[in-house]
Amino acid sequence: MTKWSHIAGTFSEDKGMTIYIDGKAVANLPVRGRFTPADDVDLQIGRNHKKTRMNPKTLVRPEVNFATSYSFDGILDELKIYDRAVSAEEIEQSYRKNAPKAAPALKWRKLPELPKGSGKFGATYCRLKFYPEWDNVWRIGNHPDIVVNFDGNPYQMVFWRGTNYNMNLVTENGKWVADQSAEGGGGDVIGCCEHMSDKQCRYTYVRLVENHDARVVVHWRYAVCDVRYKIANMGDGWGAWADEYYYIYPDGVAVRAFKVHGLGGCSITEPASLNNPGERAEDNLHVEAAITANMQGQIGRHSYDPWPNDGSVAAPFDNAVPNANISVVNFKSKSKPFYIYEPGTRIIPYGGGLREVRDYSKFPTWNHWPVGQAPSDGRYAFATDRVSSSAVTSPEPPMNRTESGVAGRFIMGLTNKPIEKLSPIARSWLQTPQIRVSGRGFESEGYSRNQRAFVLKANRPDSGAPLNLEIAATQESPIVNPAFVVKNWGRVGTQLQVDGRRIKRGKDFRFGHYHKLDGSDLIVWIQRETTKPTTISLSSVSVTE
Repeated sequence: MTKWSHIAGTFSEDKGMTIYIDGKAVANLPVRGRFTPADDVDLQIGRNHKKTRMNPKTLVRPEVNFATSYSFDGILDELKIYDRAVSAEEIEQSYRKNAPKAAPALKWRKLPELPKGSGKFGATYCRLKFYPEWDNVWRIGNHPDIVVNFDGNPYQMVFWRGTNYNMNLVTENGKWVADQSAEGGGGDVIGCCEHMSDKQCRYTYVRLVENHDARVVVHWRYAVCDVRYKIANMGDGWGAWADEYYYIYPDGVAVRAFKVHGLGGCSITEPASLNNPGERAEDNLHVEAAITANMQGQIGRHSYDPWPNDGSVAAPFDNAVPNANISVVNFKSKSKPFYIYEPGTRIIPYGGGLREVRDYSKFPTWNHWPVGQAPSDGRYAFATDRVSSSAVTSPEPPMNRTESGVAGRFIMGLTNKPIEKLSPIARSWLQTPQIRVSGRGFESEGYSRNQRAFVLKANRPDSGAPLNLEIAATQESPIVNPAFVVKNWGRVGTQLQVDGRRIKRGKDFRFGHYHKLDGSDLIVWIQRETTKPTTISLSSVSVTE
């Protein structure tokens, strides 16, 4: 790969066809007969004449195998066609004459390299670039993708068409961490239906719902379709679709809240390493790739050499931590992806088991996705010639199931803290402290796990009355960077007091507004971690945002 080669081929009526690489004969096919040009076919070099099916041995599901075109990805130069079979000596002379003294100007393709941003928390619409030949096939405008930056932290969250818009966690040293969508089937479809199968992003897109100092909210909508763009479960005329909302806060913590319509059940998440050409998963992941923990502080460290269970489908880790609901994927980076799930979750190694692991890598690796346009729903990687993905775990979070579909949520983000330091976040989300509201015209609507926020309501907007809160934090129910949504607050700003002390607006106190047709909600985020009872007071100020 990325090396210069001299390639020649000859045909003669007495010796047949011979292939030479770097001046040496490497293969011969002793066919006999006269050479007859194909006058009705164009000459193509570096691209197959007819669409070709893939090698079934490379496919996860050999029945999902459609013919497609392929092009040579590299540089062709000094192309010559003769009207005779040149000799082996002439080919060797040509090789020696043309061999370059320096390596060719070829670089591995790389996933989009992201600028580190302005140092301000927030989201930006953009058009990320991969490489020109890939970029130019897309029929899109200048703002199809979204990048979320964090002040004080060099990592990013990225929604990119090359991964069909699942949220990618991108570490400070450029490691990409991807995830799965709803995956299911049903109806007149073939193979696996998921976001990866929507190669051209015909059905999948993202949009910003909120983008201010306190948080970013991204809506991801997609159809659950196969590689032919047929949507699963079309019997009712609507099919299977998903709406996902990502509530992203300045501390690098996001809640992924999903609702899948038209599927009675599905898998939803598989954290994975995205590997650039020239890389295997081992270049991005430590072999001890998964770390799990429960709320009681028990920790499991799981090596993938050898495979960390008996190899069967959906089997648990060999040394599974009981009731584990926190995990870290151990990337070779300072900031590492972490996940917090609701009780009842099973965290297991990749669910396909050892049957999908090849000698190529210690991790199951495929190259049909991301960025690939060939119609495949699963193709094993046998070389580092293109971008690939390697799944690490297959968590099974609990879901609320109804006749119309399923819904659920979990936390994901990036951190430089060890896993034992993540349990306060988990407890603050799952064992939320009690809150008491005082102040005229306000009421509590409870805690929203989807939003990772206390939700309150102003019954008398613009009354000017302060909102006073008493939060009964304890060791088991701590406060960790709380957020507050005050419905109908209005367009005015707010001042904050914590335990009677004024906190200036800045990195520790942020607010913004969500403007609706029937009013404006106030969103407040406070950087504060405590296990002690705390009072919070929000009063309106006349200055608007």
